[in-house]
Amino acid sequence: MLALLTSCVTVGPAKTEAPRSPKTAAPARPAAIAHRGTFWYFVDNITPDASNTNRRVQLWAALPPTRSGQTVRGLKITPTPTEILTDPAAGNRVAYYWSVDNPTLGQALVFRYDFSVENRPVAFDIEPGKVQLASPRSPEAKRYTTSEPWLEASPEIGEFSHIFIAMARALGIPARTIIANWYQGSGHAWAEIFLPPYGWIPVDTSGAQLIHNGLKGQMPEENVHKFMQTRGIPTRQPGWLFGHLYPNRLEVFVGENLTFTARSPGGTRTFNFMPPGGNAAWPPGILLDGLSKKTVHAGFFLFDAEAGDEARARAVAEEQMASGFLAAGLHQRAIAALKRRLQRKPHDVQSLFQLGQAYFKLRQYEAAVTAFRSSLRGKGGSLKRTTDTWSRIFLGMCKDALGRREEAIAEYNEAIAAGADYQGALDTARKFLAEPYQPDAVDKP
Repeated sequence: MLALLTSCVTVGPAKTEAPRSPKTAAPARPAAIAHRGTFWYFVDNITPDASNTNRRVQLWAALPPTRSGQTVRGLKITPTPTEILTDPAAGNRVAYYWSVDNPTLGQALVFRYDFSVENRPVAFDIEPGKVQLASPRSPEAKRYTTSEPWLEASPEIGEFSHIFIAMARALGIPARTIIANWYQGSGHAWAEIFLPPYGWIPVDTSGAQLIHNGLKGQMPEENVHKFMQTRGIPTRQPGWLFGHLYPNRLEVFVGENLTFTARSPGGTRTFNFMPPGGNAAWPPGILLDGLSKKTVHAGFFLFDAEAGDEARARAVAEEQMASGFLAAGLHQRAIAALKRRLQRKPHDVQSLFQLGQAYFKLRQYEAAVTAFRSSLRGKGGSLKRTTDTWSRIFLGMCKDALGRREEAIAEYNEAIAAGADYQGALDTARKFLAEPYQPDAVDKP
């Protein structure tokens, strides 16, 4: 049993060999690493829905727990939440943050919690001969060996990050998800399995694959070494991540498919996962009753020197809400936010494509052409082909609007050749091949 599970983590030979290069060796690390953190949530451009006059913003967010390897202190929530909901079995706490009735239209709401945290490495020296199966009657087995949404214990498995947990549950081994945030800014998740007499053991399968082979060569060696150094992973052996945790992580939420019930009307929500709340949770931990989709919002952590800096938080929020500004018709705000994002990531395809869309909506066609051309040259991962197809279509529309029909035809043909038929892309290209694009009232700022 243990051999089957560890094989999912080790990925390669489990040898007690020295690290592959001096770059992977980490110096002696302190017993605990301290950070200050702030979780920010902004709701902006509050816009009414004409069909509903009962307006209310409801927000849920997970509060980082104190647990093995992590101590959280000094939690301060602003404004005071309506209620703090608890999940005693796993130690979760969720702020039913805020139920704000009749928010001021056109204004912004700002929610935050501040805290300090100490993280320590977690290490289990597991002897296979001592491992036992959890009793089927134990609370851990009753709760964490069931088949449930996202973690179906069946031949058909969903998300890669949940495969290990589903396999463990299918074997009768209690397993659950840990949702976390790296101090470098992005989110992460790993598994915990319950192995008597040791208790809950961390298992980071995706981290193991990353340090073993750079996600099958998708990540350059230089980036793998940087990942290990910044997280505090001392060895290139993937098996180390069975029973060990690096210190540079903020654990946010334990488990999945949890229901929380507040005293307020309508305050009951079931979350498949919560990293840590608002629009990052699923289903979303924010409800905008009586407000239109033009209301935009975003949440994120900032750490250490940036943690409590509201000016910095507002700048980050503007970048994260750029897509929402674009959809809401706030094109100038979208352009400003996208330009800031592109200062950090000058070749980001999605940002360049959205910048082109914003200029297009403003009928600044030459600027749009420049942005779409840059998008075609940018880096965009798995969505690059789809974005390139639509960039070609928008380029054709810009050229038609500028009266350069032959150039427009060439762009539409390039879009058809690219062949990514997402949201009617190819039909759109064929339509404007047959009849030139004409700016109309829909495109007015």
